[in-house]
Amino acid sequence: MTGTDRVIVHVGAPKCGSSSIQKALSHRPDFADGNGRACRYVCVQPSGQLLTGAGVTARAGISASGAAKSASLSKIEPGALGRAGAGLARIADAGTLPILSSEGWARQHGQIAASGLLDKIGGAHVVLFVRPPVDWLNSAWWQWGVWTGMPQDKFVRRNLKTLDWAATARAWQAVPGVNRVTVALADDVTARFFALLDAPAPDIARSNTGTPAAFLMFLTRNRVFRKDLHDSRTEFVVAAALPARRWPTPWMLGPDHVRKVLRKLAPAHAALAGMLSPADRAAFDADPRWHTPAAYGHRQVDDLGQYETVEALSDLAALLAEAQGDDPARARREIATAGPGGTFRLADADAIIAGRVGKMQRAYMRGAAKSAPDSLLWRLIRWVT
Repeated sequence: MTGTDRVIVHVGAPKCGSSSIQKALSHRPDFADGNGRACRYVCVQPSGQLLTGAGVTARAGISASGAAKSASLSKIEPGALGRAGAGLARIADAGTLPILSSEGWARQHGQIAASGLLDKIGGAHVVLFVRPPVDWLNSAWWQWGVWTGMPQDKFVRRNLKTLDWAATARAWQAVPGVNRVTVALADDVTARFFALLDAPAPDIARSNTGTPAAFLMFLTRNRVFRKDLHDSRTEFVVAAALPARRWPTPWMLGPDHVRKVLRKLAPAHAALAGMLSPADRAAFDADPRWHTPAAYGHRQVDDLGQYETVEALSDLAALLAEAQGDDPARARREIATAGPGGTFRLADADAIIAGRVGKMQRAYMRGAAKSAPDSLLWRLIRWVT
């Protein structure tokens, strides 16, 4: 941090810990940095209005992710960013440091530049967290590609350009009003983000740890729970209910994908290295995932059928039952005998799991409604339930 910073803008990148940062900021939207300067987390709304303080925390309370963030630029009304910029400038002029966060903004520097949002404030410090591109692609395919039916080959080709993090950083540096850009490795991102402010990170549960592979496959077969690439609420609800652990994502990239990605991005990685802090540069140089396909030599494309067996579905049902205070052993037996004649059948097992997931959704909706008892959401849920 420097005294010339008038606004902090965390722009992602997507799939690089943004939910954790947003959850922490939503939990404690007003705090002081190491120099005693007031900091305020601000969420830009589609209308250009600024959500702050208790409004941020309330919004996070009814969000499946447990976090509030600035709206995607695709949802912001024409001219609204200009109004938001004027409001942010007033906050900065009063001596408070406004903080924005929206991981979708990483690739939308051109729209931010055209809007004049940061030019109205000046002194913007842009923060970009990055992770190894092959890992990012595998995770991102499960976040977006699988729901559009896009093959891995096509998904890799389409996303290679966006994985040039150095080019993204340079583009942000050219946005009017940007004072500087910090690029950092996405490792313990919440603590690292607050360290930029010389402030302790709130002690909150980790966000977006994912869900078991068997549940991801369940969603692909039961699209009522996830209609498209943007409809991730059910995943957040289930992830929040399950034990706090990192669930491995099925591996979908073959050796040819890995070699192509690292070969194509080698020049970009050389440029990126020069943008990192000395500590991050050392970690970057020592991490083979940025440099050599050998780092993924042990990886094989997963046989997705293994996540649709009686064992996989029984394990999933037991996890869901335990999260709901039910008997896991009984849940396992229900799956094993779900089909005709007391034998396992995938469609019948899915129906049992769908019942449990629906129950989780209703519990989440009731809890969210109680956080805002005067809202339309609360009235709607009372009418439905």
